[in-house]
Amino acid sequence: MEPTWKRVLWWIEIVVPLLVAIPFLFNWVVIDKTKPASQCLGITIITAVWWILEPVPIVVTAFIPILGLPLVGVSKGKDIASSMFTDTSLVFLGGFIFSVAMVKWNLHSRIALKTVIIFGLRPRLLLLGICLVTGFLSMWISNTATALTMVPNALAIVAKLEEITGDPEMVAPFAKALFLGIAFSAGIGGMATLIGTPPNLIFAQTALKQFPKSPAIGFSDFFFVAFPMSVLLMIIMYMYFVFVYMRKVKFPPNLDESVFRDNYDRLGPMSPAETVITTLFVSLALLWLFRADLNIGSLKIKGWSTLLHGTTGSSYILDGTVAMILSILLFFIHVPQPSEKKEQQNQKATVDLELKKEETDKKYKAPLELDSSDGMEEEDNEIVLSKLTIDGEESMKWVPILEWDYTEHKIPWSILFLFSGGFALNQGFIDSKLDKWIGEKLKSFTDLPLFVLILIITYITSALSNVSSNTACANIVLPIVAALAQNAKKYHPWLLMLPATFATSICFILPIATPPNLICLGSGRITTKDFLKSGTFINIVGVFLMSFCTMYLTDAVYDTEKFPTWANTSSLIQFPALN
Repeated sequence: MEPTWKRVLWWIEIVVPLLVAIPFLFNWVVIDKTKPASQCLGITIITAVWWILEPVPIVVTAFIPILGLPLVGVSKGKDIASSMFTDTSLVFLGGFIFSVAMVKWNLHSRIALKTVIIFGLRPRLLLLGICLVTGFLSMWISNTATALTMVPNALAIVAKLEEITGDPEMVAPFAKALFLGIAFSAGIGGMATLIGTPPNLIFAQTALKQFPKSPAIGFSDFFFVAFPMSVLLMIIMYMYFVFVYMRKVKFPPNLDESVFRDNYDRLGPMSPAETVITTLFVSLALLWLFRADLNIGSLKIKGWSTLLHGTTGSSYILDGTVAMILSILLFFIHVPQPSEKKEQQNQKATVDLELKKEETDKKYKAPLELDSSDGMEEEDNEIVLSKLTIDGEESMKWVPILEWDYTEHKIPWSILFLFSGGFALNQGFIDSKLDKWIGEKLKSFTDLPLFVLILIITYITSALSNVSSNTACANIVLPIVAALAQNAKKYHPWLLMLPATFATSICFILPIATPPNLICLGSGRITTKDFLKSGTFINIVGVFLMSFCTMYLTDAVYDTEKFPTWANTSSLIQFPALN
């Protein structure tokens, strides 16, 4: 039976936000002459506090603005409905279909095992290789799936080193660096691409909603800002681990790495399915990069959508269009089904991992982050085998790379509802002009030097993200930052919004901050104290350097020296100025 104090705490988390919100919902407290702004604030209070405290699942909380905003007269139901599913949703869906295909055909395990073979069992190089591969995978598949892929291989590495050296104490510092590196690299890598983590997509959608006349945030221009910054954070993290954990780690030369080579050999050559997935995946990345015109300083490259449809091509063909075109092909292209022998080899090559899930769940509650925010479960890597017999001979059966019955159970549909709740809340901000009211109240902060203002925004955002889902954090923070920039009419909105977006992913202090942190904690090789020690340093230094780096990269890619004319309105409808 649940302890009494837990039930009391649950009721407090439920009731207190409601009591605070009621005066605004019923207009007993009017924050502005425009009544819907007060009511929208009431809905926002309930949604934001429940997202942070999680008395109910945050996906359930996401329905509050969808239902509440029309109910209190802030937004029309049809406007809320139309805001819920966007190109951003399609980008996420297409990206996750590809990640399902990679996991189903074991391509992710091939990449992880190949890393060990390339870098060998030399501690510093191996740590670098594991961190780089973790970061690369998390650029394209969910951070959770990435961590679940890398942790079993890391456990096998550590166990093998302990067996060879016969000294677990000597291996322990390397083990701590390895598992912390996987947890942190998953977050850092996810920051590098538009599909890497949900807050990036929320930024793109918030920018479009708040500033509909602004140039669309494309995959390529976002990448040229985010990727260098992600590389910088990866270097800082790696150097910290080298100096703090790896100084006294010395392993005997010529360590036997045959167990990993044998596991990789059991995978055999790349299957036709893996080849097709890799080809389509590379094609997707290239099509995203070169879809719209690239204007980076003096470098100007015409996008293929512009060449196809003229100057308006990039407004017709969006990143979501490209994602769905390529992901649909995975259901059309057929490949030979693997033989029973091949399937058994794949299963033997996969290192099994039993996370201490029950023990972890008792101590911590993991926020939904399929960064996804990431709530994708570990795949069973099982491909159903069947053969056709013709005249007593076995005939190979051809199957699609993905079947919908399989795929629909692996896609985290919950994150789409979480997106929808954030987009609906953003619509309420615009309809009620609450965004303008908040921006006006915070306008005095823009008198600060730009770098100081960015630091305040990013440190607050990072602190919030350490105790709540980074997806929920982005839904709360980004509309407020957009309104702040718009009302001040001093700084380009992207100068403030992009650092805030990246700050939601710099949450390394607590194990509960992200699922990758919890997964690595569940390995039993690191403790909460290790997160507090290493995560605090990397969090503080990382946010500072990220803010500095992003400020200049944003200017190089988006030309942010002046406040843009398209930022003078947050909606296609021209609202009168507030008194």
